[in-house]
Amino acid sequence: MVRRRRGISRTLAIVIALVIIIVAIGAGLGYYYNISRNSSSIVPITIGMVDYNEHAYLAPLLNGSLSGAFKAYLPFATIQLFPAGSASVIHAMETGTVQMGIVVEDNAVTAIAEGAPIVIVATFEPTPIDFAIVVNAKSPFYNVTQLEGKSFASSGPGSFDDIVLHILFNEEHWGNNYTEVYVGSVPAQLAAVLTGKVTATAVGPLVHPQVLNISEFRIVGYIPESWPLWVVVATKSFVEQHPAEVRKVLQVIFMLNKYFDQNIDNASFYFLITHYHFTPSLATLFLKTNYYSTNGAIYRGGIQLELQFLQKTHVINVTNIPPLSDFYTTEFEPALPMTDLYYNGSILE
Repeated sequence: MVRRRRGISRTLAIVIALVIIIVAIGAGLGYYYNISRNSSSIVPITIGMVDYNEHAYLAPLLNGSLSGAFKAYLPFATIQLFPAGSASVIHAMETGTVQMGIVVEDNAVTAIAEGAPIVIVATFEPTPIDFAIVVNAKSPFYNVTQLEGKSFASSGPGSFDDIVLHILFNEEHWGNNYTEVYVGSVPAQLAAVLTGKVTATAVGPLVHPQVLNISEFRIVGYIPESWPLWVVVATKSFVEQHPAEVRKVLQVIFMLNKYFDQNIDNASFYFLITHYHFTPSLATLFLKTNYYSTNGAIYRGGIQLELQFLQKTHVINVTNIPPLSDFYTTEFEPALPMTDLYYNGSILE
């Protein structure tokens, strides 16, 4: 009987915490962070991003959707989700259907190097990532070198997981001795591994903690990075024509980021458990190792290092690379010294 009461108490605590975070964001955060609900803008904006229902790294944005903050403070904006990844967001920006986006920096840097008419306007998440190469737990493979000639799942051409896989292929010097299968989304990648459709895939363990379940998956290697994970981008034409709207979008994003980072009454902790099915220990790890930007500062040193790495691993195969200043604008947020590659701190003490 005692155990049952504790279980109910914990459930109630989670529900109460989630109510607190949703109500607070929807009703009072704009006032707290000095953001007005009123907007004179009549310029519609479509903001593209990877599906925040599936990607825990975009948790503040899911909060913004569930709480009604986007609707309240950005009534002129429409959020469009792209399960196939950041490359799909950027393609939509190239075709003119999306004006701003939140994408993986690798994708942004690659696209700009190849001539996409977009520019980095701010940093969304400055902490880097270690991407895992995973196989089925029942697989006979235990290290990356055994995967030469095997099949790999990625969400779509040019997606972040596609980029990571090509980094792997080039670092291992496999040439074309592999098969890549596009399956549409990260959940579909994991399903393809479990069903045997492919041998392996690349995924962020703190995006989908399912891969840490050793009864289902085995991690055989990592691809580490040393630059920010997510950035906010906009088309160059939109930046030039509608800077006020860009500033308002950034203001709301940073409001959501700041609230999530504060983890008031453990609300963000419970949010990760409830919406992304994190274990308590994994939620704590996530909040200790991930930090969301609240000022958008641009890590140009990280961009340069990333650009060099993507060229070295032949993800970027362009003869004429634009100057570094073409990859970002300081019109909205400052650029940090070249020695600052990313934020290396902790949200929780």
